Amino acid sequence: MKSILISNLVSGMKLQGFYLCTQKKMRRKKDGSIYLDLLLQDKSGIIRARLWDNVESLSKKFDIGNPVAIKGTTYKYGENTFIKIKNIITILIIIRDQTAKMPLALLNKRQPR
Repeated sequence: MKSILISNLVSGMKLQGFYLCTQKKMRRKKDGSIYLDLLLQDKSGIIRARLWDNVESLSKKFDIGNPVAIKGTTYKYGENTFIKIKNIITILIIIRDQTAKMPLALLNKRQPR
């Protein structure tokens, strides 16, 4: 699957994509269990996303400000479209010198905790 721009997302789509995580909040459902409330961004816009399952393990794989790769589906709640995330990981961005074909910098490299 090709990464889909946020501005092109509609309800009912399966997707995988690359976005910037700009917000990450742990919240509680009515039954007391936790979920993640995320804000994702790309060059076309922003979208709210929810992570309902495997919250403890998946929340450790990324932080605010990280570029992330996600798999999920879109759904409509009220007037808004959301992403229900099935899997999410931090990705590494390499900036290359096009003439020398060598990496110049690594961005968002996670440091051990």
